[in-house]
Amino acid sequence: MQPSRRHAPNPLARSLSEALQAAPTVAGVLAGHREAQACYALIEPLLPSGLASQLRPGPLQDGTWTLFAAGNASAAKVRQLLPRLAERLQASRGDVQAVKVKIVPRQEDSTRQPGGRPRAG
Repeated sequence: MQPSRRHAPNPLARSLSEALQAAPTVAGVLAGHREAQACYALIEPLLPSGLASQLRPGPLQDGTWTLFAAGNASAAKVRQLLPRLAERLQASRGDVQAVKVKIVPRQEDSTRQPGGRPRAG
């Protein structure tokens, strides 16, 4: 029986997280994602039950944070809350001056065509 060998750690090997942080473009995307998640965590307690599942955090650009709504109804509810949401973000983060809502329907079933008809296949 041959004794097990221990391999010396490869100095070039590093964790995926370190590699992603080292790439400037990817690091910028990750930082933007963290900012969006932080904004969402601040406003989530202000949302009525059931509404949070219809929303996704979007980007923070030039002092405006975008919140993505799954449809017209959820967007309308969020627009009623915008003054409270913006106030919470402005009090907690100095970099958010406004909040906007954009409707971005979710793509739940890729086997369906627009209009709800199943694709032939």
